[in-house]
Amino acid sequence: MSGDAEGNPALWISPRDELGRAVDEEILAAAYRVWKRVVTYAQAQGQDTARAAEALEVAAHSLAALAERHPQARARIKSLDYYIFWAAARRIDRAISREPEIDFLGSTDDLTPYAGAQDAAWVARLERDLLLGEIIGYMNAQTRRLFVMRRSGYSWDEIGKTLGTSAVDVQTYFSKGVANARRRIERRSEKSSGETPSPGRRE
Repeated sequence: MSGDAEGNPALWISPRDELGRAVDEEILAAAYRVWKRVVTYAQAQGQDTARAAEALEVAAHSLAALAERHPQARARIKSLDYYIFWAAARRIDRAISREPEIDFLGSTDDLTPYAGAQDAAWVARLERDLLLGEIIGYMNAQTRRLFVMRRSGYSWDEIGKTLGTSAVDVQTYFSKGVANARRRIERRSEKSSGETPSPGRRE
């Protein structure tokens, strides 16, 4: 496997799994079709194209092995594209959950490139990205996955079919998830804005 982090990331999936068994061509074709969306999902989770490529290859090989052992299971899959995308996304999520949290401590030097920024549009984009990042951090896991799916290019209809429900139900769930995230942010802001009584003073 190989991936180019810039432009259109390249991908190569081995046509044979680790046991040397040939991978079904339809499964390989589906994996290549969803590659860009898997990359988008991985990057939204702070991961690189190497992690995306690894997850996608394992997902394709695992599905091929399953289809060989249980042809009836393969027949029940309505869309190879959706199945492989979600399988790769779950592997990315599991890999992230096993990693320890890392805090980055930067310095004022990191802000130097932005010191001369006077472009109002650039400032607006930065503020929007910061706000979006904050909201995403307060979403539950399912709402966050729905957001990433939409950002990856899937329509509400496609997401609904993948989850076995309607587009309206998915949109309703997502809207409620975003509203809950906003309420969490508002509660946090209210707590942080509360005045701290002076020493020795009783309220």
